Amino acid sequence: MIKLEAGKKPTSERPAMLFTGAHHAREAVSIQMPFYIIFKFLHGVIHNDQYYIDLLENVTLYIVPILNVDGVFDIE
Repeated sequence: MIKLEAGKKPTSERPAMLFTGAHHAREAVSIQMPFYIIFKFLHGVIHNDQYYIDLLENVTLYIVPILNVDGVFDIE
């Protein structure tokens, strides 16, 4: 799980959003979308996009790209 937030406001005083990815094996697109969300927020912060900075200062994001890794990795 990845937790994204910015600023000094305590986590307990912010609303939280949870984004989850794959629940089953072979759900490639549902794994990619949480990573895209992380990329968009970090890209916004790095490039001083006030929209993403304001969101991260007021909301806590919890992102879980893969909930169930059974069958995702073919280990022999």
